[in-house]
Amino acid sequence: MEDIKIYTEDSYGVSFFKIIVTELKNDGDLNKSKRCEIKRIPGKCSSKFTRIMKLEVIEYEKIIINVDADGDIKKTYEEEKKHIPKNFGCKVIYILNENEIEEWILYAKNIDYEGKPSENMSKVIGRKYEKNMLPKIIENVLKTHNEKNRLKTYKKFEELLDALSS
Repeated sequence: MEDIKIYTEDSYGVSFFKIIVTELKNDGDLNKSKRCEIKRIPGKCSSKFTRIMKLEVIEYEKIIINVDADGDIKKTYEEEKKHIPKNFGCKVIYILNENEIEEWILYAKNIDYEGKPSENMSKVIGRKYEKNMLPKIIENVLKTHNEKNRLKTYKKFEELLDALSS
């Protein structure tokens, strides 16, 4: 059995990804016996994260890192890559949000936006958006057939499923 660790920089991203992984297992898109542990990154580009990663190689065959690129994927990838030792003992996969994790939801709901996705989330909920709403909103997206199917066509979702399955 392959053990996978997912790191996300967003504190509510932990619940966000737990909900998605559970749904993938329930739908049969992901083997139910696959162990996926999800944790928050202790800060983007942090030396603490580098130390943690050196310990993770012992326990996990694959590590997935999800961070917000804030509009610059190439720069974010280069910065994050610096924290992974060269000859790292397990596979590391980066899933970088173009801007923020909320873009997954806006895509699923087919909502066009300008600027930061989080600043457009009020269109989704009809009131002021707060980060702690993220898990409940993704849960609702996954309960809505059309939104769930649209989310499954989102490039970052496909990257996640591929990373979890391969």
